[in-house]
Amino acid sequence: MSMSKSPQFDNYAVYGLGTYWALFVLLPRIYGEFLLSQANNGHFFLTRPRTLELEAEIRTKVPAETWTWYKKLEGLKDVCLAEFPLYVAAVVLGSCAFKDKGNFNTLSGVYFALRSLHACLYLLGRGSRALWARVWVGLAANGVLLGLLLEAARRMQDKVVLFI
Repeated sequence: MSMSKSPQFDNYAVYGLGTYWALFVLLPRIYGEFLLSQANNGHFFLTRPRTLELEAEIRTKVPAETWTWYKKLEGLKDVCLAEFPLYVAAVVLGSCAFKDKGNFNTLSGVYFALRSLHACLYLLGRGSRALWARVWVGLAANGVLLGLLLEAARRMQDKVVLFI
């Protein structure tokens, strides 16, 4: 009796989808709300949608530094949330297009590392040098992502089947 080997899953970029969402969308949102609640004696601002009047009220109730961190976390979440569909498209197309998952995983990992560096610069950077570093790192991350997407699309050209 021979035991069959379980299939190896070598497409690590797929794990990046959940990790991206957790690190760059969910965590900044949760931590931002936590900061606001801690600054306001544990009271959460659960009113939705956030109106300008509510934001003005919250801003008067929390210290300026806490409000700044909250807005940075919200900005990071918004930027990463806007790029998430493009990242998903690149991973899905790349998963179908790349036979050798090594190059695909490497490119996806480079994008993820650049996005992580961009997030750190976004949250911790001060001054014009940090601003320009953040801009260039963000451009490099987007370049890698678009390159990955275009290469996957190029490889998929002859594999696309139209259902009419």
